[in-house]
Amino acid sequence: MTISDGADGPVLLDGTGIAIELVKSLTRLGEITTEWQSLLDRVGSTSPFLHPAFLLPWYSQAEQDRLRTHLMAAWRGKRLVGLLPLSLKSSGIAGLSHRRLSPPLYGSTPPFDLVTSEPPASLLMAIDLFFERLLAWDRIHWPAMPAQSLVSTLVTEHLRRKGHSVRIVPVESRFSVDTRNGWDNYFASIRSHYRNEIKRQGRVAERMGGARVETFRPGGANFEEHLVHARMVIGASWKNSDEMVERGLEHLERMSRSLSEAGMFFIHTLFLGGKPVAYLSEIEHEGRRYAFHIAYDDEYAVVSPGTLVLMSAIRMAFEDEMQSYEFCGYRDYLRRLSNVDADFCSVDVTNRSVLSHLKVGGLDLLRRLADQNKFTHSQVGARQ
Repeated sequence: MTISDGADGPVLLDGTGIAIELVKSLTRLGEITTEWQSLLDRVGSTSPFLHPAFLLPWYSQAEQDRLRTHLMAAWRGKRLVGLLPLSLKSSGIAGLSHRRLSPPLYGSTPPFDLVTSEPPASLLMAIDLFFERLLAWDRIHWPAMPAQSLVSTLVTEHLRRKGHSVRIVPVESRFSVDTRNGWDNYFASIRSHYRNEIKRQGRVAERMGGARVETFRPGGANFEEHLVHARMVIGASWKNSDEMVERGLEHLERMSRSLSEAGMFFIHTLFLGGKPVAYLSEIEHEGRRYAFHIAYDDEYAVVSPGTLVLMSAIRMAFEDEMQSYEFCGYRDYLRRLSNVDADFCSVDVTNRSVLSHLKVGGLDLLRRLADQNKFTHSQVGARQ
């Protein structure tokens, strides 16, 4: 077992023919995109969130939030055979600091699973060396992973066997629509009350000057026009916070351009009386469409423009013979539109060292006390 210097971070050779690299910069990530894409093609990955067009700009945003890139790359010779997206954040309260590993977190973080072309069990030594030798950490946190993902099963079980404390908690299910059985059958399967409400909203929209949906497809020529309309809609939406204006829009546009250049991006814009009042962006990958971001003009809330543009997009997925339509979020209204749900869980791992347990426990206690103090002050303010 030897450690050598890699192009970006240390590389550990485990004697089995696999080299484990700690990738610590966006520059190095950009350098391995060809091998990265080849790995995804070999394993037939169906997740758009592991695609370079998604993950590179996502990491870029995470780094602006002081999350440092710490990705595990496993190599067999010059062939990339494994990849696990992680980032590192050092933080603390009252002088007590700790190092937390997590996926690159931003907003509603999608699942970033381990992907490998090797038999998963053959990567156990690589996983061990990565977490035990290449970097120091106190806690690992995956906020939402499929219950049957490699992270939720293989990785966490191996970390548990190494003596680290693992806590797995079920979280909200993620929803989707099976789009292989026809639009009419799907629409009829929606509960009658909600189905009739959607129809009513459509009739109201027609009376307000006529409703139409325009769509940007991969290779289309009206991408910039749709981005302008998206900005207009977000500006009139409840999502128009200072954070969205200053940071979120920049992030969305960077993601949109990267995914569009990769031929994976759709934008649907709903117009009422010629005015853009809702928009929905989607990612298409391996026969599936994913609802990525949605917003609507609050002035038109009476017709639920977000629901109208979403239903139009789902219908298009049926017409285009997609396998499924995936909702990236977990809000309750999505449950009413879905006919498939998947179990997700959060995963927390605390390093087996006594110092890490003291750090993590101390920070959790300080955060709870801080939250309790904020709540007490808010109650006092309300009484005054």
